[in-house]
Amino acid sequence: MAPDGRILWTIDHISWYETAKIIPGDPGYFYLGYSYSGAVYAQKMDIQGHTYWPSPGSLLGAVMMDYPTNWGVEWRNFSYLTPYFYGVCNFIWTEMGGGLLQVQLMDSRGERKFRDGGITLTYIRGIQIMTEKYVVPDGEGGLTSVWRLTTNDVYAKHMNPDGTLGGPMYTPTSLKPPAVTPQIQGKYSDGIEYTLPQPGEVEIELFDLLGRRVAVIFQGYQHAGSHTARFNLEELTSGIYLLRLKAPGGQATAKIIILR
Repeated sequence: MAPDGRILWTIDHISWYETAKIIPGDPGYFYLGYSYSGAVYAQKMDIQGHTYWPSPGSLLGAVMMDYPTNWGVEWRNFSYLTPYFYGVCNFIWTEMGGGLLQVQLMDSRGERKFRDGGITLTYIRGIQIMTEKYVVPDGEGGLTSVWRLTTNDVYAKHMNPDGTLGGPMYTPTSLKPPAVTPQIQGKYSDGIEYTLPQPGEVEIELFDLLGRRVAVIFQGYQHAGSHTARFNLEELTSGIYLLRLKAPGGQATAKIIILR
């Protein structure tokens, strides 16, 4: 709208639902943050109504954070400080009765700084609900997030520019997740099936009986739930090998026997 109240342009379906937010950016630009169909999206626009993410003219925007279909987004908030667009979201895990507070940064090209769902700041178990949350850039590529629970307790967490966290993780005894470790459900000739009780960095490695690592099957971030990892054992000689799965909550091992 012009200063005198005239409508200069209108674009339908550029963002979704009443929780979408408009965030001022650099002079002549602004940003949209919203959730839609299994993801949190971000869009960069100029005051002429042109869109830029993930490419010029795109309406839907760039994916900022992914979440599985059995999760939901309860609250979200956004901020901007050159050169990043910042987002903080409370993902609700309905099956486990809790949630995660995730943050993500988008650069000037509309690309995510951290993979998939972003960085987990904290988790909430039970009936505690985040009623407010804010994200404040620190000017160096990091941020501080502040949130309030229904108990009216207020908490804060700082994330460094590299994604590491400053200070203790918020895990009161009454809200700690159950002691569940990663589980390997089955193994077969070219892969394994496994379940993660919580999201985070996952590493799957193969060792011989002398403790030497012979292969890295997978390294990266994964959401909670069931997964499959494929691998090629053609180059390995006959023998007994140990498969180790390391993930948030602990680790699991399985024996693999190769016969030629």
